[in-house]
Amino acid sequence: MSSNIGKLDRYIYIIICLFAVTSCINNVIANNILAIGVLLGIIRCYKERLNIKIYKGYIQAILIFFGFIFISIFVSPDILKSSKEFWRYFNRMFAFLLILFFAREKKQILTIFFAFLLSMFINNLYAAYKGAFFIYNGVQNMRITGFENGIIIFAGHLLIMLPILFILIFNKQIKNKGYLKYILLAFIISFIALLENGTRIAWLAMGIILPLIFILKVQNLKKILFTGCIGLLFVGIFVYMSPFLQTRLYSFIDYKNTSNQGHYMIARDSIELIKDNPIMGVGLGRYKEVFNEEYRSEEHFRLEDGFTPHAHNNTLTLWAETGIFGCMTFWYMYLSFLYYSFRRWLKEKNDSDLMFFMITLATVLQGITDYSFGLNQVVKIYFCMLAIYLNYQIYEKQVETIK
Repeated sequence: MSSNIGKLDRYIYIIICLFAVTSCINNVIANNILAIGVLLGIIRCYKERLNIKIYKGYIQAILIFFGFIFISIFVSPDILKSSKEFWRYFNRMFAFLLILFFAREKKQILTIFFAFLLSMFINNLYAAYKGAFFIYNGVQNMRITGFENGIIIFAGHLLIMLPILFILIFNKQIKNKGYLKYILLAFIISFIALLENGTRIAWLAMGIILPLIFILKVQNLKKILFTGCIGLLFVGIFVYMSPFLQTRLYSFIDYKNTSNQGHYMIARDSIELIKDNPIMGVGLGRYKEVFNEEYRSEEHFRLEDGFTPHAHNNTLTLWAETGIFGCMTFWYMYLSFLYYSFRRWLKEKNDSDLMFFMITLATVLQGITDYSFGLNQVVKIYFCMLAIYLNYQIYEKQVETIK
């Protein structure tokens, strides 16, 4: 490798680290940094061909999904709008590709991984501070975010970070190196931010995933029951002290709640749209236009102002836009991720496999009541975690070979 190529590789690695550490703090800065990285990556590939190893199962699932939605552009009634939507999906993958191709060494992989965690932690710390400030000033009806204002986007960040932190708590290397107290602190702050964020599907997802992680890692019934009681006691005290949390919890079963009614009506009307366009859909990126003009009921208009941008559900949105085959390729991709990562965890018991399985499961669960695949920056970080995971698998296999 020439010295110029080596310099380019180092610059790209630094750019990736800068993108990671700014990704949850300032979206605009992070994306501008990423654009520089993409430009350097193109120059690097032009100067010398990359020698890379790729796990075919994961990449095949990604290519099938993106390949189909690219084809769907040309059967859309509005090719220009569908092209723009495809580009919005595809440009999320640039950070994924940079990490996959240019972060191959263990030290690089771990540095980028913890740079993302640091960015998310700073965001969570700021959010927890805002929540404490609101409570101190008597503000009860709050749904906090971090530096960005998207409530659901912030919930998506938390659904990536919390499972990772919880798994790291049980990691022997973390304990041996004295990092456990920092991981615990980050977890507690992030969990408080989750409660104060008030996104119910995120609460439900963590209510499933965190106990599942604990059961898989501990496998001791007495410890599971004791710790579970302590956790419920902590959450119960927090809820008892916050009328806001009490109201949000009650809203789970309150049919008269505007959000619950709205989600029901959107799902009902979206199903009608799908019934009329089951095979090809209405065109990528055209849900908002078609749904609001032709399928949104008067009842829903009376309930909520404004336009409905998506079906608040991954399956319904993608089926409505890309038809049954687009929906099938989406689920093929995510089910492949779940299958491959959990299968490898059963075989190897590596934390990296369990982490990726759990953040994928969290993303899938969030997609029940939110269009989680439409959260651009969250999906971008999720696929970065996939690239980190795939490259770390190569390192782990090298270690196994040495042994």
